[in-house]
Amino acid sequence: MIERKHYPIPSKTVFVRGNILLTNKTTKPILDIGAYFVEENMEHIDQIIEGDFTIDDDTETFENIYYYASGEVTAYDIGGGFTSRYHVIMFYDKAIDDIITSSNLEMDEMNKRLLNKILFANVYSSMEAFLEDLCTYFVMKKQKYKEAFLKSHDKLSNRKFDLSEINQVDYMIKNAIEHTVFHRLFDISMLFEKTFNISFPNYQFLKDKLQIRNDIVHRNGYSNKKHFHIITNNQLYELIAETDKFVYALFCELENLDG
Repeated sequence: MIERKHYPIPSKTVFVRGNILLTNKTTKPILDIGAYFVEENMEHIDQIIEGDFTIDDDTETFENIYYYASGEVTAYDIGGGFTSRYHVIMFYDKAIDDIITSSNLEMDEMNKRLLNKILFANVYSSMEAFLEDLCTYFVMKKQKYKEAFLKSHDKLSNRKFDLSEINQVDYMIKNAIEHTVFHRLFDISMLFEKTFNISFPNYQFLKDKLQIRNDIVHRNGYSNKKHFHIITNNQLYELIAETDKFVYALFCELENLDG
């Protein structure tokens, strides 16, 4: 069984002795919100708020904070919801945890070979989902990143926008990100470096193993020379360790964008 640590999120917990009332129309930076928590059962509390706590558009909230209430959480209207950059890395870590759990299921040798092929490819899928979510979150966060993305993306860089299309630019950016192939890491490294002005982490190991992923996805595990890939748990865990290293390094780079 692989020993794996999640990305260290600098989270804090605010406990509300009462209800949380959501009236915000704009999206708020919040890690999570929960109801009916028992104060005595919580491992750690950084701040306690006495009485009901209302979150509106003017309420200062933070994307690394959990807001937990002893009572209810109520939204009185269709509001703006909440988001956090840390959701991106949390979803990745959960996906990899599920892969590791599946890798330890007891089964016969033939089914184990099939399962490990699927899990090996799924590590790359988890990385691709992370890259897409990360790119979307940070590009859409600030105008300067939107402009840099438009200049960096090969299908948008030479496009001239009419005044009638200005309101559609956000949609065009999101659509372009959605249709980007994120396992083409050389192209992605250029896109990230030009858009965010960062140093893209080393991805040589992931590049070297990508052909195995392609053989699994497109040729049922056979190479074009008819070699059949048998993926052991050790090979799977090595890929996970190297993917974690790459993912965490890239997330750290973007997490520090705003200082």
